[in-house]
Order: sequence, then structure tokens, then C-alpha cells
Amino acid sequence: METRRYINVRTWSETWFEELSATEKLIWIYLNTNSATNMLGTYSTSIRRLAYECHVSEPAARRSIKKLEIIKKVIYNEGYVIIIDWMAQQSMNPSMRIAARKEYDKLPEKIRLLLSEQTHKDIEKTRQSPEQDVALLPDSNTFSQREKEEEEEYHEQEHEEEHRIMEQEHRITEKELETGSPEEESSAIPTQRAYLNAIRNKEWLNTLCLNHHLKQPELAEWLEHFCRKLQNEGEARKSVRDFRRHFASWLDIQLTSSNHSKDYYHDNYHAHNETATTNGHCTTDINPLLQSEATKRIEQLRTAGTLPTLPDTE
Repeated sequence: METRRYINVRTWSETWFEELSATEKLIWIYLNTNSATNMLGTYSTSIRRLAYECHVSEPAARRSIKKLEIIKKVIYNEGYVIIIDWMAQQSMNPSMRIAARKEYDKLPEKIRLLLSEQTHKDIEKTRQSPEQDVALLPDSNTFSQREKEEEEEYHEQEHEEEHRIMEQEHRITEKELETGSPEEESSAIPTQRAYLNAIRNKEWLNTLCLNHHLKQPELAEWLEHFCRKLQNEGEARKSVRDFRRHFASWLDIQLTSSNHSKDYYHDNYHAHNETATTNGHCTTDINPLLQSEATKRIEQLRTAGTLPTLPDTE
């Protein structure tokens, strides 16, 4: 059966722990959870082993131990680590207390005297007859069943958490398919990819169609022309946000220019026709400058007598 050690999560918010350096915190956690620990919180280990397993230098390990001694969290004496009031800080069942008493009895007298008064009292409470000790020990089957239930409960909670995270990621993915990921909105990516991400935003496309009185197929053609323009100009990378802004500005210019050209042609066409009608000539399709030159030439030919006068017709 694997050995487990527990540290209260409130430790991280306690003032004395917050004031420790990163190395000192690592050493404290190691002293509470390494493989040499026992139910008494007092065991034999070396500075060299501590430094090796924590990947720190021996001087750094000694300084960290010294700091923990100053704030009265541990005692280190003759190769023994004593975690002060370990038993008072643990949630221990009767069998764990008996195990602590056995470790207590193995200690050298000199080390035993260094233990706190509270630890001595806790050990004395466990001194009962062997029959009572056996009665206090839980049945192995019961203990195994409880461990199995705890393990199943833990895995069930873990599975629920994984399922919740997967659902959250799925929702985020669906949203990104519609609007593009936050990174790609502002980061330069290949232009083709920027185009694909931009057109996934249906709200943006609908807004363009409404503002410019376009249908979806017409907008798609303008997008195709714009992409070809970027390709010809050598713009290989663009963020999704820049692609949308650039296209919207370009489309507005294209449509405004197109409408202006139509209006200019329409106004000049009617103005020219009105002038032609006023002069009694049908010059709808003739350039005014060419018409003026032709009129002068005809008058010159008539003056010279070269051009015969046409008879009037009724």
C-alpha cells in the first residue's frame, strides 16, 4: 500500500509561509512529504540527501533548515529532523497514533527530549494494553474498502472536471469558428487564412451587405477581387482585424467611384442631347469638337462653290 502525506492547503496563505523564499518553501514541503517521514514527524536524514533530492546546494539546504528552525517549525539535531507538533497538525486515526508511538520508542533518548510537550502527551494517550491496541487497529478489509471508495470518488470527481473542461473548450472552439481566435484577430497570419477567418463572422458580412445594399453573391465577388488585389500587391500576411478594416475601406471606395462614374456619364449624356436639340441637329453620338470642325469645313466648301446646294424638300 502506497504511503501518503498531506499538507493543509491553508499553509500557502499563512504569513510565516508567505515570507519564506522559494528554496525554503521547497525544503519545508520536502521535509513533510519525503519517503523517510513517519507518523511521529521525527526521522533521520542527511543534509546531503535533502540537497540532492531538492536539487539545491548543501549550503542552501542548511540555510533553509536554519530559517525553519528560527521560526520554530523544525529542529535539526544530529541527523534527525523533528517537525514540531506534527501529530497535532495531522488528522490521525488510532492506528496512525500507534505507529507514531512505535517510532517514538525507537528514538534515542537525546532526540526524544527535544520533542514538544504536546507530542509527549499525545504519545502517552496511546499507551494502552496490547489487546486494546489490536482492537483499535481497523480490519484490513475495511481499510482497503474505504481506500477503494475514496479512490473511486477521486476518479469520479476528476472525470467530471475533465468533462467540464472539455465542454468549455468545445464552446470556445465553436465561438472561434464564428469570430476567429483572439490571437488571430490582432496577429499577422497568412492572408488566405485571414480571409477565411474574416468571412466566418456572419455578423460582419451581413453588416456590409446592409450598408452597401449588396447581396451575398455580389459581396463574395468583391471579396474575391480584393484578395486578388492583395496577392498582386504582395501582401502575404495580415491580421483578421486589418483584413476586415482594409476590405471595408476599399469596398466603400470602389462602390463610391463606380456610382460617380455612372452619374457623370448620365449627366453629360443628357446635357449634350439638350444642346443638340436646341441647335436643331441630331448629334447624339458625335463628339462636340468634331461636330464644330465638320461644320466649319462644310461652310468653307460652300463658299468655294465646291459643295453643291441641296434642293429644299417638302
